[in-house]
Amino acid sequence: MNTLTHTPSPGTRHGASASSLMTLPIGEARTLRHRAGARLEVTSGRVWLTEPGDLDDHFVASGESLLLHHNGPVVVQSDGASAAVLRIVTSSSARRLPWSP
Repeated sequence: MNTLTHTPSPGTRHGASASSLMTLPIGEARTLRHRAGARLEVTSGRVWLTEPGDLDDHFVASGESLLLHHNGPVVVQSDGASAAVLRIVTSSSARRLPWSP
C-alpha cells in the first residue's frame, strides 16, 4: 500500500457538479462507479480506496481530495476512528457512468 500527498480540497468549482454527501460508518466499504477525471473529496474522517489500473492503494483524510484516473469501479472504505463523509465531484469531461449509484 502507498499513501499519497494530497492537496486540500478546493471545493466545487464552476463547471463542476458534486454528488450528494455520502456517510460511511467505520469499517464500511462501498463500490462507486465514475469516469476518469472525477474527484473524490473527503469532508470528514478518512477513507482507503483502490481503483482499477492503479497498483497503489490510497488514503484520503478530511479536507483532502484525490483525482480518479481510471474509468470503472472504485472501492472506498471508511478507515478512521470515526465515520467518513465524502462526495464525488464530476465535471463535463468526467461524467458519471450510466450504471453509477
